[in-house]
Amino acid sequence: MDTIECGLRIKRLRIEKKLTQKQLAQRIGVSDKAVSKWERGAGLPDISLIVPLSRELGVTMDHLLGKGEEGGKMKRRCFYFCPVCGSYASSEGEMEISCCGKRLVPEYGVATAEGEGLVVEDVEDEIFVTSPYPQSKEDHVDFIALESGERIEIVRTYPEWDISARFRKRRGRLFFHRTKAGLFVQKIR
Repeated sequence: MDTIECGLRIKRLRIEKKLTQKQLAQRIGVSDKAVSKWERGAGLPDISLIVPLSRELGVTMDHLLGKGEEGGKMKRRCFYFCPVCGSYASSEGEMEISCCGKRLVPEYGVATAEGEGLVVEDVEDEIFVTSPYPQSKEDHVDFIALESGERIEIVRTYPEWDISARFRKRRGRLFFHRTKAGLFVQKIR
């Protein structure tokens, strides 16, 4: 990790949050001299500070550390969810996005274990996806998305529906979001 780039990122995020170096330092339990040192590129935060620092700055640890950004590193698919209105958006790599007056944090999905997740069946030249999860207003799958290469298809679902979707047969990653449990991803082979 490049200390100068990391320092500039910390400074930019701190200023966006309208925090002084002293305020940020107090929130994560370090001196304002330590924050100044990071922002000048003269050092890096201790590994134990990455989680609280990313939390205070409102970004993921990957974003704070510069993973998935320009410079030859592969960008990863992420989703953003609005807790107020239930809207969602998707992007390759992170971006600054807000909805209903709230800054949204990117989610990348938790990998499902073998035998868990959505049920995927081959039907001729398509895959048929169904959900084993019960649908209720409190907890339901609100979308299913298949990403393959440069293409992503998203099917919106609702609590009143039986969950099913058809996609053209291909390898990729299947994302699905449960309102209570979060974003999941499973491989399609």
